Amino acid sequence: MHTIFLVNPTAGAGKVLARLRTILAQSGDLRGARIIPIRHIDDALRAVSQFRPETLAVAVGGDGTAAIVAAALLQHGAAAHVLAVLPLGTGNIFARALGMCDVAEALAAIRHGVVESVDVMRTSNDSPPLALVSLSAGFEARFMHRYARLRRYGRGIGSTGGLLSAAFRTRGICMELDGTVIVRAPDTIFSAGLYNTPYYYGGVRMLPDAELTDGRAEAVVYESARDYWGVAGAALRGRDVRRVASVLRQQWSHA
Repeated sequence: MHTIFLVNPTAGAGKVLARLRTILAQSGDLRGARIIPIRHIDDALRAVSQFRPETLAVAVGGDGTAAIVAAALLQHGAAAHVLAVLPLGTGNIFARALGMCDVAEALAAIRHGVVESVDVMRTSNDSPPLALVSLSAGFEARFMHRYARLRRYGRGIGSTGGLLSAAFRTRGICMELDGTVIVRAPDTIFSAGLYNTPYYYGGVRMLPDAELTDGRAEAVVYESARDYWGVAGAALRGRDVRRVASVLRQQWSHA
């Protein structure tokens, strides 16, 4: 395969490009692979347009980088190209769902991995045009927005800033799954999301029914902060999160 590493220099606290060069320098057969920096989907589209039929695209960074590269491949009509991931980002949830929890496992997959098809959540929005892991509104969306703004000061500050939004509930969210309205705009809820993998940050398994290859995704609605943190606490203790009965869970193919 003709391997190209598409790297987001801002991922991994801005250290990912230096880490990648160190990894490749120590990897022997991958030492001469091409590196293309990408920050936005337009960068990824320009890179994809140069691909040969045998090109292996490796998304280097976190879940956002993988989603950008996947979106570029689909928009360019290059879905037949193989996409690999090298998890050097913050969350790396998509890589974990593929069974790659560290760099060594990812490098082994790049060299010898079995290729398989996975689901993506395609959207009618330009940003993002698809999601590999999740789409959310309410608390999770507020948390990620604040974390992204503050993480340059450190993950602890970013997380603290995000958690400050935990006291608020949200109105104005609508959710329709396969033609059935689940949440209406006047309803007040804490958080709602669409998920394609079972994991949250750090490998916490909050969505045990979500799978990457089953052709469906999972929707979860938390009416209150108590529901949300009850599920998070159960997941951290390794218990069955589905016992929190007040949480709405439903699989879907169109949302």
